[in-house]
Amino acid sequence: MADWGGEELEVLKLFGQELLKRVFAETDPADIRQWALRQLGKAESVSAKSVLLAWEDTFEFYDDVLKQRAARSLLPADQRREFKFPWQSWNSRIDSPDEADMLIMISAAPGTGKTIWGEMVAEENAKQGLYGVFAHWELNSKVMMDRRAVRQTMVPRAQFRQGILTPEQIASLDEETASRDGLGEWILLSKELREKLNAANTRMRLWSGGVDYWHTSGWDVDLFCREVRAADEERKLDYVIVDYFGKIGISQRQSKIFGQNIGLIEVDIIESLKQLAEEIHVPVVVLTQLTKGGRNKPDGADSTDIRGRGELTERANIVALLQLIKTEGLPDQIKINMDKNTLGATGSWNQIRIPQWFMITDIDEQHWD
Repeated sequence: MADWGGEELEVLKLFGQELLKRVFAETDPADIRQWALRQLGKAESVSAKSVLLAWEDTFEFYDDVLKQRAARSLLPADQRREFKFPWQSWNSRIDSPDEADMLIMISAAPGTGKTIWGEMVAEENAKQGLYGVFAHWELNSKVMMDRRAVRQTMVPRAQFRQGILTPEQIASLDEETASRDGLGEWILLSKELREKLNAANTRMRLWSGGVDYWHTSGWDVDLFCREVRAADEERKLDYVIVDYFGKIGISQRQSKIFGQNIGLIEVDIIESLKQLAEEIHVPVVVLTQLTKGGRNKPDGADSTDIRGRGELTERANIVALLQLIKTEGLPDQIKINMDKNTLGATGSWNQIRIPQWFMITDIDEQHWD
C-alpha cells in the first residue's frame, strides 16, 4: 500500500485538493487545464536531485555563477539586462533583484507618488535595454502618456492638455482665424512643444528596451497572470509592475472558493503574483496602499501598516513604504522605510518629490528648480 506520508504523494494530495477546488468553483476548463499543466510541469522538474545542492558541488556551482556574472558584466550596459532602479539610493541597498525572481512591494498613501515611482522604474529599465509590462488599474492610457511626456520634456501638463496643433492644422487656418482668440500664441507654442516632444520621442526610441502599458481596469488576477504569461512567451519579459494591488478585481474562481472573505482573496492574489514571478523568472513589483493609521506616523510606516499586513508582506522579498513629508518653503520629500530586504540592508532615507514633473529624485539631484 502507498505511503501517504511520503513527500511525493503529499504533493499529489495537495494538487488534487487544489484541482477539486477549481472544478467545484466551475472555473473555466481552459484555465484549469493550463493551471494543471503548470503544476504537473513543476512537479516533474522538482526532484531530490534537482533541489539538492550537495556540499561537494557547491564550489563548482558558485564558480559557474561568478563566471556567468562576469560574462554579463563584460557586456555593454544596455545588453546586460539587469533590473535597476533610477536612483543610486535604491541600487546601493538592493542588489540584483533580477536574479532572485523577486516580489517587491511598494506601499504609500494616496497622493504620495507610488505611481510616479513605478513609472520611473519602468522607464529607467527600458533605457537600460529591458522590456516590461506596466499594468495600471487606475489611470487611463491618455493620462499615463501625459505624465511621461511631462517627465521627458519638463513641459507642464496643462500645455499638453490643450493639445498641439499639427503643421497641417496650422496650414489650414486662414490669417483672420489665426489672429483671433489668441490662436497666434497657441500656434507659436505648438511649434515649440512639437520640437520638444519630437526630441523626447527620438531619445526614447533610441532606448534598446521598452514598456508595454496595459490599462487593466476591471481585470482580475487570473486574467492578468494569464495575459502576462502569454506576453512572456511572445517576447521575453524582464519585469512586471502592478499599479495597484487594491484595484485588482475578484475572479469567478476566487469568489466561488473564498466567497466574500476579502482577506483570503487578497492572500490568493499576492500568492498568484509571487508564483508568476517564480514561473517567468522576473521581478514583479506590486504597488499598494497604506492603512490610514500608517499615513502619519512620525517615525515612518512599517509593514504592519500595509493593508493585509503580514499575510501579504511575508510573501514579498522586499517591502518599502513611502511617506510624504511636506514642509512650507521646501520641496516635498518622501521618507523611504525599507522594512524588509532579502537582498541587502533595511533602514530609512529621504528623496525629493517633484509633482509638477511627475518625478522623484535623490536629494543630491537638482531637478526641482
